[in-house]
Amino acid sequence: MWQAPLSHAQARAIFADKAGAPDTAEVAIREYLNDFEEFAAAVNSGLVDDDYAYHIENVRVLNCYYGFEEVINHYALEDQERAARQKTELLASSDYYGELKRLAEKWKARKKLELDAEEEERRKRKALNRVL
Repeated sequence: MWQAPLSHAQARAIFADKAGAPDTAEVAIREYLNDFEEFAAAVNSGLVDDDYAYHIENVRVLNCYYGFEEVINHYALEDQERAARQKTELLASSDYYGELKRLAEKWKARKKLELDAEEEERRKRKALNRVL
């Protein structure tokens, strides 16, 4: 359905990249995630039609969010640790890629329903072919 997500070790390698900005892997990935966050916000707010966007971008959105979930979680954890060190409350804005997460979760459920329906249709055809 979608590509395999980054492993913990692969995510660590991204953060260990010491190339000068803007050539670091982390900068490239952050820009990539930012683009999808903006797209997801447009879909979630109704600026872009959900059905239209789903049919064009569902696989890419799912690959983006679930593929880089380890990286996204790293950013969130960093923010929590920073807030704990500074003894401050987390801001609402610390919901890293929250628009992307909401859209990916919604589209993942939709994709699963579609795949389940396709599988049911295949089983019905197979059973009908056996009868015939």
